[in-house]
Formats: sequence, C-alpha cells, structure tokens
Amino acid sequence: MKEGDDDDTKSPNIDSTWKDLYRIAAFAAATIVILIPVQILIFVISPPPRTAADFFLLFQNNALLGLSSLDLLFLVDYVLLIPKF
Repeated sequence: MKEGDDDDTKSPNIDSTWKDLYRIAAFAAATIVILIPVQILIFVISPPPRTAADFFLLFQNNALLGLSSLDLLFLVDYVLLIPKF
C-alpha cells in the first residue's frame, strides 16, 4: 500500500456539520459524570424526609436542598441525556 491510500485502521472522517453536536454531547456526558456523585453525596449527607410534613419543613428551611431531595439533579441529568441520543 502507498502512503496516500486509505485503509481500515484510520479513523473515519467526521462530517463537520455534526461536530458541534458531538461537542455538546461530550459536555453533557462529562456533566452527568459529575452530577451523579454529587446527588449521591447529597443523599448520604442529608437523607430525604420520610413524611410530607418533613418535606414542607425542609422547603421552608432550604429550598435548594428540598429540590435536591426531590431528585432535581437527576432531572438535570435526564435533560442532558437528550443530545446523547
């Protein structure tokens, strides 16, 4: 084979129109890899309340922690999965 010939070991040429989508998907995947351990850490440090009254009390004290207890970060993860598929 000559040096200029294409063979199967080289990576395929990526269409430049898809390049931005690949970058967005890579960013989304990296963000998900970071957010899932953060969500697990939140559940370990502050387990979700057991009753509805405790949820209301948690929301009064700390709204962000209350939303995190209701899987806010997992919802963000699911939205970030859209560019991947």
